[in-house]
Amino acid sequence: MTQRRIAQELNISIATVSLALRNSPKVKESTRRAVLECAEKFDYRPNQAAVSLSAGKSFTVGVLISSLRHPFYADLLNEIQRALRDYGYIALCLPTDIAGDYREAVKALLARNIDGLISIPVKIEDYAWLRSLNLPLVFSEHQDGEVDSVSVDRKKSGFILTEHLIGLGHLKIGFLGGGNSLRFSGFRAALDKHGLATREEWIRSGGDGYENGLRAMREILALPNPPTALICHNDLAAIGAMRAVYSAGKSVPDDFAVVGFDNIAEGNYLRSALTTVEYPRAEIAQKLAELLVPKIGGALDNKPRKTIIEPRLIVRESCGACLNRNRLAES
Repeated sequence: MTQRRIAQELNISIATVSLALRNSPKVKESTRRAVLECAEKFDYRPNQAAVSLSAGKSFTVGVLISSLRHPFYADLLNEIQRALRDYGYIALCLPTDIAGDYREAVKALLARNIDGLISIPVKIEDYAWLRSLNLPLVFSEHQDGEVDSVSVDRKKSGFILTEHLIGLGHLKIGFLGGGNSLRFSGFRAALDKHGLATREEWIRSGGDGYENGLRAMREILALPNPPTALICHNDLAAIGAMRAVYSAGKSVPDDFAVVGFDNIAEGNYLRSALTTVEYPRAEIAQKLAELLVPKIGGALDNKPRKTIIEPRLIVRESCGACLNRNRLAES
């Protein structure tokens, strides 16, 4: 299969095919997609070294992600790979928990001649240094500063999850994840809206992972006056918290409601399927690619673009602890 055959199939010029395969902004989006679909149909494989040399690009995007041990980030990377592939790029990922140091991870990717970088997440103190690299950049989970970013509305996610529990009759709700996050801000906003208070002993720091959820729930269950529901930093922590409830001889959701964030696949296969807030990976990945690829081509100005994606409440079984409202309201 050759570029000439693709051109004949689509009734366009070979030059247009070549530009489309190089992701040139000179080619209409509809034409580019048609060329890519035809190339895939006929199993066209360009000489990537020659293409890169002629275009002055590697057609590779570096992706910095905190850890692939977390199912959410592993799923997100898959979606980023898929989204970039549609533009003729591949993703080269380096988890920062393996690299050890954020800047060293960036340097390692730069040594592979990446054309652009997606960073999930980034510390604000590293942003000035990143800008000095003169590299097309897009960030996720970062809404501060003059940066191009794609983020989920995390404050809203904490708000809608808390509102859901309040709607079920829970007036005593704990939170695992500390008091600095946007999710926690949403949690407090929902409590304030309904005139509810929370106790300091119902708020636990940390919260990322099974062990933190297990530990926090054991501490909460040992309180003389525990809450009736716990919002966990993520689904992994929620699964650990549920384990602690079962180990104490209690039930989720009959004795205690447990909810999380992320909507990882595992949560749907538990004894009591996990109620959670979904952060849509495919949409996040598509928006990241839509921001980054034109920057690589030099098609965007320097005005920062921020995309905020709506979270979605996924109601399952683990939130169903609707005890008698009078009992829930007891101090």
